[in-house]
Amino acid sequence: MGIPAGATIQDVVWRYQLLNPAPAGLAVQLCSPQRCFWLDSANGQSSALQGESAASPLTMTLQIPGKGVIYPPVRVVSQQVIVNYR
Repeated sequence: MGIPAGATIQDVVWRYQLLNPAPAGLAVQLCSPQRCFWLDSANGQSSALQGESAASPLTMTLQIPGKGVIYPPVRVVSQQVIVNYR
């Protein structure tokens, strides 16, 4: 069963888990091709992408300020994004 034509996002639910504690300054975004929003925690729910096509690909990006090697490395153990659409 695919996503119906014309379906739009109502809200998204996310959850991610890191192997080690998050490094200082870690910022995480969830993006559609048209918009992004910052995640305020490792799990939550938002309607920030409401109205976007439910068939749009979503990406989650992790950003850490500064330059150079991060130690210990940031390892994502799991991530999940659930899209509720209409």
